[in-house]
Amino acid sequence: MKELTIDYLRNLTELDFRNHVGLVLTVGEKGSETLIAVGRFVRLAPDADEAEVAFTVADKYQQRGAASLLMQTLIRFARACGIRKFVAILLQDNRAMFKVLEDSRLPLRREFEDGNLRVVLDLGEQARVALERGRAQSLSVKAAALPIASAWPRTGYAH
Repeated sequence: MKELTIDYLRNLTELDFRNHVGLVLTVGEKGSETLIAVGRFVRLAPDADEAEVAFTVADKYQQRGAASLLMQTLIRFARACGIRKFVAILLQDNRAMFKVLEDSRLPLRREFEDGNLRVVLDLGEQARVALERGRAQSLSVKAAALPIASAWPRTGYAH
């Protein structure tokens, strides 16, 4: 893509927090706030119970827990919106992203599709119980390793 189109920009920035949820993660650096990661999910169809999930993390902050923290928050949003499955499409060699999905402790199924790895995560009730067991320890370690300023949207969600 050589140019950011109006439609693409609209798709990235106009979130409804039901069918399209996006969260950012920032850190305080040198007296200012710096965006370090973005996580989002988009329903596969309006009001469907499946959504595609994706993350982008600045190189300097990769493998420090940013995507995992966003994942945990997106899971809570998704469940509140009635989403039962996350789908992620990965390049086969994207081991870091696969590890984030695997570390979510949700039941997952993987398959190869058009040369990519398609991972489906179950967000259902059995998955919630498994997630809650491992969540506290996992997040406390990651939060201690990454000084986080914000993992919540600036508007649209009271925490």
